[in-house]
Parts: sequence; structure tokens; C-alpha cells
Amino acid sequence: MSNILDINKELLLSYHVFIVGNKLPWKWQFKDRFTICQTSFNNGLDFLVTWETWKNDINRCSHLHYVVLESSSYCKTYLRNIYCNLPTKLLSYADSLLCKLPNYYPGIYRLEFEHCNLTLTLFLGVKHVLSKEIVARFNAYFLSHPTAEEREYFKKIVLNLSKLGAKESTISIIKRDDYILNILYEIGFKIYIENTSVRDLYRIVGVWSRIWSSEYSPLIRNNKKIVIIGAGLSGVGIAHALSIRGIESNIIDIDITGDSHIGHLGASLSPSISVDNNILSRLVRLGMEQAWSRWSNLMPKAFLDRCGSLQLDIKFKNDKIFDLINNDSLLSNLYRYVDRIEASNIAGIGVSSGGIFCKNSMVVSPRILINRILKLSKINVIQQFITKLDKKEDKWIIFGKDGKQLASADILILANSYNSLSLLNSIKSQHSLIDLFKARRVLGEVALIKDIDLQGGPNCILEGQCYILPSKNGYCIVGGTYLSDFRNDLLVKKSRLDNLSNLADSLNATHNIYHKHISYWHGERMVLPNRIPMIGNVVDNNNLFLAIGYASRGLCWSSLGGDIIASQICGEPLLIEKQMMTILKPR
Repeated sequence: MSNILDINKELLLSYHVFIVGNKLPWKWQFKDRFTICQTSFNNGLDFLVTWETWKNDINRCSHLHYVVLESSSYCKTYLRNIYCNLPTKLLSYADSLLCKLPNYYPGIYRLEFEHCNLTLTLFLGVKHVLSKEIVARFNAYFLSHPTAEEREYFKKIVLNLSKLGAKESTISIIKRDDYILNILYEIGFKIYIENTSVRDLYRIVGVWSRIWSSEYSPLIRNNKKIVIIGAGLSGVGIAHALSIRGIESNIIDIDITGDSHIGHLGASLSPSISVDNNILSRLVRLGMEQAWSRWSNLMPKAFLDRCGSLQLDIKFKNDKIFDLINNDSLLSNLYRYVDRIEASNIAGIGVSSGGIFCKNSMVVSPRILINRILKLSKINVIQQFITKLDKKEDKWIIFGKDGKQLASADILILANSYNSLSLLNSIKSQHSLIDLFKARRVLGEVALIKDIDLQGGPNCILEGQCYILPSKNGYCIVGGTYLSDFRNDLLVKKSRLDNLSNLADSLNATHNIYHKHISYWHGERMVLPNRIPMIGNVVDNNNLFLAIGYASRGLCWSSLGGDIIASQICGEPLLIEKQMMTILKPR
């Protein structure tokens, strides 16, 4: 496919087999959402053809989702060379794709185009494994011909994907192959061989006539009313995700201006690095990527600074971490080990040891972020205190402190941290939520120290036994302490001294910082077992969602949790695998 003739042939095949074979664009016209699954990336050409067809259709669906499984490594330089020979009408689409396409590394990636109305979700890795981990409902399948290595597992792949088919979903394939046809017949597709308008080109198409499960269906129908309780980082993340999809929501909270974050000048989004690259590490990394994607155009650099972070040796004490980074291509691209001299140069301040530098870490101003999101379109804000909930038939009823009804909702989302427990008790919906009632309320405190007392402060986030953020408004934030009781003055005083001692150790401080002017800010945290949040709908109430237990990573979970819940409500493909969703679901 190195010359223009081959490119034209591939594009012709793509249109007449995959597009026309699946009765597109007719099938997606006038719909709100339509989802396509393809079993191979095929250099992205089929996606580009679909994009052009969708964009040129004045009656197109509002949101098109395109999910791809790919096990073979692709090279962006090679793709760039191929795209040079594309027709002019496809060049702008190809450029946009290349800008967002990640380097190949196993995992799940969400690429958004056309103001988030067109999404490409890449499942990169072993196909027969990933095909069991997709959460979606497909309307059409582009069945790429399997490679020799894939044939052994091809039936398993198609069977897994067919279980996600909507009623009357269609499938198409270019090459006639009795092995593949027998698999499609056996699974339950009605197969037809059709001629095309192109000489010597035919296509094989099939129709799926049943639904395996109704488990994943959109809840948004007939302008259902959505109420979010809680206007903190969790709640605004959900409202933002819904707003991007053009869906209106109502946020209720007594604090609607982020006043609880007054004095909280900044907070960090930095990775959690583990030897086994565990679930928490992967979720944090995904949360950071989603946050940057959502907020980079919303916040100026003064309030969202991708300054990077240094995780000092004193935090790790484990050589296996460094081995993991050196031997993993993705992690070595994100992180690198630096000695004490280079670490000090990066930080612009003397540090006590070398460590791991992460270039993607960010500092965010939480109050500014909350206020900016709450002013977006489709987000309505109600300043009230909630006392209890009730449910009448399929409607949620929300009551204020005077016992009067404040609002009703078809879909209710609790994003109000520890206060969600009392509301769940009021509707007796706690019997299936064992872990929720093991939650702990923890107060986290940070110190605000004048930057001139810390050599001007670091250029990046420093993390050791404590963390230190770059200067903001003349102050550096130093954290953090976590206490269950702030009424114990002796415990608070000891915790604060320990935090300052950790600060001195990180900076090899030779001057006395204990007697400098220091102010403090603290906020409430809800910590669940294993520090894994609860995100998703409650099993016995499919129109009740929770987004709680974010602990000290509210910024990290905010956009990710919002997108998960918005995708569930809309019936969109999730950007995390089923296994991970099982861990996050309310429990």
C-alpha cells in the first residue's frame, strides 16, 4: 500500500464493503448515538472513510463511537508516509488522527474529535483477551480478515463481540473464507453474499437478530432529569462530562462556589508508581490523562500547570521500581530516574536525593476549576442543604433542611463524599454496599509556607515523605497530614511538626523553618478500603449512581469518574475494561 493506486483501492474497499455493507449512513441517520466495532486498525483508513461519510451526512447521528481492537504494533511515521498519498478530502482527518494517536502500547485509549461528537476508542493488546473486557453496545461490525496468528482465537473474538450486539446489528467482511463464514453461521448471524457496484468486488454481510443482554443500555431517553448531589471535584467532573455530551444536569450543594477550597491554592496530580503496575497505578495514570484532556482548554497555565514531579528516593526504598521503569517501554517514556544533582537542577532547589521524574504531573487550583466548570452551559446550580431522599415509582425526590421538596430526578448521582451515607440510609439502599459502610472520614491538612522561606520553592512537584508544590501567590503548599480527629490539639501539633520535619529532610534544610509564619488549610476526605473509589450505578437501583471515596485523589478521579458515569448513562463504550469497572462499581 505504498502508492496512490493501492490507497485508492483500500479506500474503495472500505466504503463499498464496510460502509455500504452495514447500510450506512442510513442506519445511523437521525439517531442520537451509533457505535461501530472493528477487529483491526487497518492503518486507520477505515476510520477515516467512516469519519468522512459521517461528516458529509446532514442527517448523521449526533454521536458516533468507533471501537477498534488491535494486537499488531503500528508506527506513526509509517502511517504518516501512507497518509501523504490520501485524497485531499481526507488529509485534514488524517492529520487530526495522527496528532492524537498514541504510540503503540497495550491499553485502552480514547481519542475525541469533532467537539467530542466522534470518538475513537483503541483497545491495544491481545484481541481475544480484550474482547472480553469491552463494555459497549454495538450497532455495526467491521470484521477485518484475521491474520494467521489470530485464526486460532478468531471464533472466541467474534463470539465475545457478538454478545455486545444491539438488536439487528450488522456485520460485513471483504474476503470470502469458509472458516469465517461457518463461525458467523454458528454464532447466529444470518449471512448474505452481495454484489457491489464495483466490478469483481463483492461483500459478505450478516445480521444479528437477537440481544444477548440488556445490561448495557442508555438511560437517557425523553429528556430525563439528572440531579447531582455535591458540587465538589467529584460532582463537577460528572456535570462537565454530561455537558460535553450536550446533556443538562442539576447540581445541589450548600457550597456552590468552591468556598471549602478557599486557601487551598493548589493540589497535585501525580502518578502512583507500583512494582506490579497494579490497578491503582493504572487508574491514576488514566485519570491524569483524562484530566489533562478535559481541562487543558478550560484552564490557563496559571491554574493548570503541567510542571512535572520528582518522586524522591526516600519515598521508594525499592530498587524493583527502577527496574520496572527501565524495562517497560511505556513507563520509560513517562518516567526517568535522575540522580541528586539532576533532580536539584530540575527542581531549581537543593534536594536530598535523586528520584523518579514524571513529566506529565500537574498542579491545579481546585477552587478555580470548580468555578469554571459550574459556569459551563447545561449545568444548573441549586444552593441548598440536602437532608433526605425518597423514591416514588421511578422518580427520586430530594428534600431540604426544612423538609420541603427541593427537586425530583429520573437519575440521581451522589457525589457528596461521606454525607452520602446518611442519604443512602434514608432510602434503605445500603444492603448491597458492604464496603461503603467501612468508609473512614479523614481530615487532610496542608501547610502554606512563604516561598522565600523555602529558597523560592521548587519548579516542579516534590514528593518524598511529604510533598511540596511550586510557589503560588507567594506561598508553597506542603502536605500533608491525615487525621481522624482534629479536636485533639496534641495530635494535631505533633502531626504538623512531623510534616515540617519531613519537609526539612526532603530539602536537606540547614535553616530553621519551624518558627516561620505558617498558615494551614484542611479538607475532609472519604477513604474506602484499598483506597479504591466507588464509581457507577448501584446494583439494586440502576438509576442511582455513586461517585465517592476519592480520598486524596479527587483531582485525579474527577474527570475519569465523570466520563465513566456519563458513558454509562448514555450507553457509550467505556474507556476502561470490564474487570476494572467491576472493581470500581459500588460495593
